[in-house]
Amino acid sequence: MELTVYGPLRSVTGEKTVPLAFEGGTVADAIEAFVDAYPRARPQLYDGEALRPSVRVALEGERVDLEADCPADASLALFPAVQGG
Repeated sequence: MELTVYGPLRSVTGEKTVPLAFEGGTVADAIEAFVDAYPRARPQLYDGEALRPSVRVALEGERVDLEADCPADASLALFPAVQGG
């Protein structure tokens, strides 16, 4: 899988787009695989055990919910919450 990250997540990965070992499943499973590979991303994406409501996810360029199917060869983009005024 290819995963593109935006905002503060880029400081976690060091790159805008990173490969991610993922066997397929749901979008939520893919995000968990990302957090397993990059543990420092967890506080930016999760509030406790739940994904922050302000986090946006796109699969193949289309916004999707966490229960959507996500194949192993998908292209996923994560947009974390950005704070400021």
